[in-house]
Amino acid sequence: MSDVRWEGFSHEEIYSRVQQGPGPLASADAEAAWSTVESTIRTVDAQLTRAVKQIGAGWQGRAAEAVQGGMTVMSNWALDAAGDASLTKNGISAQAEQSGRLRSAMPPPRTAEWNRIVQEEVPGVGLVSAMGDLGALEEQMADDHAAAVEMMNRYSSQSSDNQRLMNYWTQPPTVVVEAASARTTTSTASLGAVGAGGAHSGAGAPAGGSSSGGLDP
Repeated sequence: MSDVRWEGFSHEEIYSRVQQGPGPLASADAEAAWSTVESTIRTVDAQLTRAVKQIGAGWQGRAAEAVQGGMTVMSNWALDAAGDASLTKNGISAQAEQSGRLRSAMPPPRTAEWNRIVQEEVPGVGLVSAMGDLGALEEQMADDHAAAVEMMNRYSSQSSDNQRLMNYWTQPPTVVVEAASARTTTSTASLGAVGAGGAHSGAGAPAGGSSSGGLDP
């Protein structure tokens, strides 16, 4: 979105794009889904924390220490992943809020007013007499277009910031535990494969990690 050159769009085109789509409510399901992801991961983290404490209480030795260390790494990652899910949810929420403000603040085009003067006033009083009204309206229309472009550039910048929140995810660790028998077990904390970029392929995962707040731009 930040690559769009809004100066090249007419006021009418910008206004039409902003008003199309379902609006901020389109992000409600995504926000709820990522909130569920965060809650689920925190539940897993709590389970891992309890497991680590139980190991420490009833199992001693090098193998116990190795397993406890590996599970601690996984627990720490789960805590980070829960925070990442919260950032994703916050990014979607901010996008929706900003799109709603943009839709409300965007000045409507004055095309109908221009057409009225040209079609009704000019034939009645003549072009020369109507030039004052046309000139003043033309200046207002130029100011409105400049304001619309500025709003869209600001919205594009905010959208890029929100996207960075949605894209940041901590990579899951690879935990290697050496048991007493010298056999090695490798475990990658996946929790439904929450990966980089906010993608989550497990059950109940939200579709995608980004949202435009229901606006077409």
